[in-house]
Amino acid sequence: MFNNNFPHPITPTELQEIHYAIAIRYGINFSGYESGMLCRQFDRFMIRHHLKNTAEFWTKIITQNDFISTYINEMTVGFTEMFRNPEMWQKLKTDIISLWHHIQHIDVWIAGCSSGEEAYSLAILLEEERLLGKVNIKATDINKTSLNTAKLGIYPQSNIQTIIKNYASINPKRDILSFCHQNTNELKMHSQLSKNIKFEYHNLLNQSTMGYFDLILCRNVMIYFDDIFKMKVLHNFYNSLRADGKLIMGYYDILPTQMNNFFAPINSNMRIYKKI
Repeated sequence: MFNNNFPHPITPTELQEIHYAIAIRYGINFSGYESGMLCRQFDRFMIRHHLKNTAEFWTKIITQNDFISTYINEMTVGFTEMFRNPEMWQKLKTDIISLWHHIQHIDVWIAGCSSGEEAYSLAILLEEERLLGKVNIKATDINKTSLNTAKLGIYPQSNIQTIIKNYASINPKRDILSFCHQNTNELKMHSQLSKNIKFEYHNLLNQSTMGYFDLILCRNVMIYFDDIFKMKVLHNFYNSLRADGKLIMGYYDILPTQMNNFFAPINSNMRIYKKI
């Protein structure tokens, strides 16, 4: 439903022209994102900022220095929560993390980490197993506002019931609040959880890989990519994984059949794969 100030939904061609200009001027490339999703995001952005047409959009971009950052952040925001899909985290704990005790050093990449909830969820599981000290977690995203939230590790108190429920499915013997400070309005994750987490800006679509890893989680953004860029990102993940490294995708992501020679399922229902 659109209000009268924005008379028609943007077409993929119109938005492609806008993003081509943004890529030239600012170096931000949206070409790999699924066009239908981008159009819906753009329409919501226009309504939210009371812009009547694309001329007003460009006026804001040109006259307000920080508006392009606002646009990029709102167009790339991802949905996430602590221990989202608890059954996946349980499988990660029992089938992968439990095997790390005899390994001296582990590297993990959380690609598209959004506001950091998955990084802290992983850190909690590692702390339970007394493994956090030997695991380096690199958590990356294109959204700088989300990264700032992740670095602070502060989340709305309104999320607490969902967090408690999700965590209780994995470890009913321990209270999630033992890993964070709680006050009236917010939860702040304990500082020891972030000591081995490095939050960084990274664009999956046009930046090189981040190193070599034993585990890569990418559960928030793959669903937004078109088929061509999804394949490109998966090949980058393959090249970034060490021998027998593991890849975990989002619940609604499907591994393309073209990648069957690169990844074998550990648990296809949970989207957990290993490098072949």
